[in-house]
Amino acid sequence: MEDSTPNMDVALLGGAGGQVEDEVARSRTALGVYASAIYARNREHRISCGMEDELIECLYAGSGRYKPEELARYRMAANADPVYFPYTELKIQAAVAWISEIFLNSSERTYMIKPTPVPDMPQEEVRRLADQYSAEWVQNFGGVPSTEEDAWAFFFYCQARKDELDNAIDSAAREKARNMERLIEDQFVEGGWRKAVEDVIRDMATYGTGVLKGPVWRKRSRVAHVPGPAGETTCELVEKLVPEWTHVDPFDLFPSPGSESIDDGPLVIKTKILPKDLFALRDEPGYDRERILQILERYPNGGLLLPGVSDQERREQRNDGGDTTTSAFLEGFEFWGDCLGRDLMSWGVSVNLDGAPLEAEAYYECNLIVLDGECVYAALMDRRLGRPFFKGTFYPQVGSWWGNSPCRMMRDVQREMNAAKRSLVHNMGMASGPAKVIYNINALENPQDARVTKPWQVYVGKGNAAIGMGGNGRLVDYLVTPSIMRELSEEFEMCIKHADLITGIPAYSHGSNMAAGSSRTASGLAMLMDAAQRGIKQVIFSLDQEVMRPCITYLYRLNLLTSDDPSVKGDCEVSTGGLLAVISRDRNLDMIREFLVLMQDPAKAAVVGEEGLAALMREYARQLMPYLNPDEIVPTKEALEARKRLAQQQAMEQQMAGQGAPQAPQAGGGSAAGGSVRRPQTVDGIAQLNNPGLGADPSRMTEWQPNAQAATLGQ
Repeated sequence: MEDSTPNMDVALLGGAGGQVEDEVARSRTALGVYASAIYARNREHRISCGMEDELIECLYAGSGRYKPEELARYRMAANADPVYFPYTELKIQAAVAWISEIFLNSSERTYMIKPTPVPDMPQEEVRRLADQYSAEWVQNFGGVPSTEEDAWAFFFYCQARKDELDNAIDSAAREKARNMERLIEDQFVEGGWRKAVEDVIRDMATYGTGVLKGPVWRKRSRVAHVPGPAGETTCELVEKLVPEWTHVDPFDLFPSPGSESIDDGPLVIKTKILPKDLFALRDEPGYDRERILQILERYPNGGLLLPGVSDQERREQRNDGGDTTTSAFLEGFEFWGDCLGRDLMSWGVSVNLDGAPLEAEAYYECNLIVLDGECVYAALMDRRLGRPFFKGTFYPQVGSWWGNSPCRMMRDVQREMNAAKRSLVHNMGMASGPAKVIYNINALENPQDARVTKPWQVYVGKGNAAIGMGGNGRLVDYLVTPSIMRELSEEFEMCIKHADLITGIPAYSHGSNMAAGSSRTASGLAMLMDAAQRGIKQVIFSLDQEVMRPCITYLYRLNLLTSDDPSVKGDCEVSTGGLLAVISRDRNLDMIREFLVLMQDPAKAAVVGEEGLAALMREYARQLMPYLNPDEIVPTKEALEARKRLAQQQAMEQQMAGQGAPQAPQAGGGSAAGGSVRRPQTVDGIAQLNNPGLGADPSRMTEWQPNAQAATLGQ
């Protein structure tokens, strides 16, 4: 990957020159107060709307554990730890593995950078080709066009090479598109994109909502090949800016009330950073050096906390301990939202990203980082790119920012399964052996025998043992608890079917070998998709459209704006047809292959003809190898016609030679002295003159006589 440092031309908040230091300090304090007020409002909204409790419920269900109050209640009732059957966790794992198998392990790319239907060519390239055609004309025809006739001849010559020019433009655009794809793929690999997407899929399956963040430019050490003093190549560690991706924990997301998409209203995201990393950012653009040093002076070893309602449960369930009073990090939050121009001007901003003065009533997108109530970073964001966040939902809810998840959908079924499992375990214990009834323990010779039941045990009575006998005349009696394991097992199996129906995640997806590795080909993808329920298909489509498409489009535009490499900047567009396009393309290829098999019969091939077979092969090459120009592999219709004409001409020449007839004059041949020059009048004739290997068709060679219509066109 090339080390292309992005040119982040951002307007820094609070960085206007010519102001007094105390005014700048007050403006940045007001900035932190404003962002903190938005954070408090969004946090209270998440609690009041019940989403905080919903996240906690999903957290416990996804980890296969009871909530503390439920665990205490069941312990009191059963005098033992209750059993929990983690079927919800199993469903989450199956969904994550299934979707990840389709998305991340496929050998097919689910996106493509391709040229526009009519790609533009830079003017310098057009001028280069014009000079090239002029030089070829001079070389082939002995001079520059000086007369009207020569000008018209040159015009037809250029028309004949129009297809060649179009192919050159298309090939150049395809090459730039391939370079952009390689750059994006390299950025994905170095930035941990696949791991981040897998975490987003897990968040979607657990909480109903997953958010991908990136690309975020960070300095990372990378091995680079550096030339040594003697000309040898050595490997050294160098620091370079790398675009990285990460998932945002749903517990750290605080959207605005009434928002539905990631771009609606101010978005606040809880974040944390190590003291050494914050210190390394002190001199970067947009960061406030003085405030960073003040915060590090107060918290040199971390420990700055931003308390949340669910922090304790969150850390306990993730095996991070339950102590929320200590941390090695500095916790704060990021603010992404619009601010009025007059407010920004009061904070010290006077111009926007383009250098134009701010308008008092206009809105401007800002990115702020607040630590300990103070703003340490502020910048105006580029609206051409938008926010670097991409939200996916497992099952969308109309009008809601949050999505629905399998945890929430099968919550009642999970409780029913746990109740059946607890009853089953309890009944198994009670029915595992008889309960002993001794009417008078003093009537036993050895009372200790009453505490142990063994096979072939004999109970010996003493004295008048009949006094201690029950109504049935026995000294010891037994009670057997009936087993209802069958009924409870049937209830449990019914719950499993209900869970499969509700979530749309079939039971065979929990680890069946039928799908192992099958998604590594497009036909395997089709098998998986056909086997999936409609709900899972909707999840896959949603992830493809809501996360993949915006993410790749964002990175493509960012590379166009920031990369210094001209070989990746072409007239292209992002095509993210995704998995459905891959499957559709594979099915189309199968149908074309079946048709080509039929063409092995000479009689059927004769009906279709050479042109028809070429059209089928051209379409097959276009879909199988989209990075190549199919006209470079399969001859075009014009080339096939030229082959036919050449074959006819050769056959005619052979026939005339056999009869002793004179040969026709070759293309480009001059006339006798004092005669008129023979010039091609049609495009095909021009092409034959340009390519002597094709020969010359006498019927296409005439004396150069531009007609009145040509003269009119030339005016």
